Amino acid sequence: MNEIEYEITKKYFLSGVDILSEVVKDEAHPEFRALVIRSSCHSHRWGTRTQDYSYTSYKHVPAQNDFAKIFEGIRLQAAETLVKTELGELPERSPRVLGVHLKGSTGKLLNTFAVPDLSFSQSLLDEDMISALELEKAHSNLEVEGQVRMVPLFKAKIIFGSSEIETFIAPSDHGSPPCILGGEFFQKYLRGKGKEDLIQEMLLPDHYRALANAARCQKQHVLIAGKYGNNRARLESIKKVLQSEGFVGLILDEHPDIEEQSLPNKMVTYASICRFVIIDDLVASGHNVELEICHQRKFVTAVLRAKGAASTAMQDDITDEVTFISSFDYDTDDNFESAIFQAAKWADEFVAKRAARLNRKYGSWRGPNRMMGD
Repeated sequence: MNEIEYEITKKYFLSGVDILSEVVKDEAHPEFRALVIRSSCHSHRWGTRTQDYSYTSYKHVPAQNDFAKIFEGIRLQAAETLVKTELGELPERSPRVLGVHLKGSTGKLLNTFAVPDLSFSQSLLDEDMISALELEKAHSNLEVEGQVRMVPLFKAKIIFGSSEIETFIAPSDHGSPPCILGGEFFQKYLRGKGKEDLIQEMLLPDHYRALANAARCQKQHVLIAGKYGNNRARLESIKKVLQSEGFVGLILDEHPDIEEQSLPNKMVTYASICRFVIIDDLVASGHNVELEICHQRKFVTAVLRAKGAASTAMQDDITDEVTFISSFDYDTDDNFESAIFQAAKWADEFVAKRAARLNRKYGSWRGPNRMMGD
């Protein structure tokens, strides 16, 4: 690319609203070009409303030859979507997207975003992506408006997480995101994985599904707290060690907020669905408030301390006279990982013993058939 075919920063005025449009990403790949458009405007609800819009241009697709014209249309569409959302003409939240990989018979692989739509059996894919992947064509007889028609379908594999699902894909010009996952994908994804119970839960009230998910989370999820910024790498190290032990580490700023909750409320919500909490107590930060909350709420908490020193003298004795909070000391950073292993082992065992004790204590209320999360 010798020159930029667009203005990096551009302004629109739509429906009485000023919009700032910025191209914040433009990456060239051998077969495609990936861009991100960031649109923003003043918002009565948020102060500033910001939306990102991803656009992929495939180099060998003839329809993409007039890049500048096509990109301007996409950019304007992104600005219009932002304004309609701010004015209440579109839902506040976009459909939640899933990151998937698409793979064709030639071995070509593309990363994209997808949303589910169970009104279709086949999955739907943008025609440009079908061309870029060189998908193998197949045919199927489908009933369309009361008539049986021969519809071109394409064979592809959709990779999500550790699963690779072979499925049929129909071409579509539905817009963004470029992939829609149909019912066949989910049927194959859930088959034989012990996840059939999830289908039953879909029919249950919201509160029951929330409780069932919380119970499952408490088997292996762990809340990680500490100082962000320059110390964030330490939190990621804790997450990595936990993963090696079969736990899923959660760091609060990686996860969305509930509008009606304050940050302390958010912390309590996540701690309540986690098996235990691990806190890196190296330097004073907001985690000191979180540690106090753990003390008040009796959350099982392991505190990591360099040479046994607390980040603030005000909490130096927070592990004293309680059994559900314990301190794990390390002399140098070389011993940090070992302290994490010890902390996780202690906390996991403490939770298991607490659960057994509570089951016995509340025996008249509880029983094997009344427990969630197994």
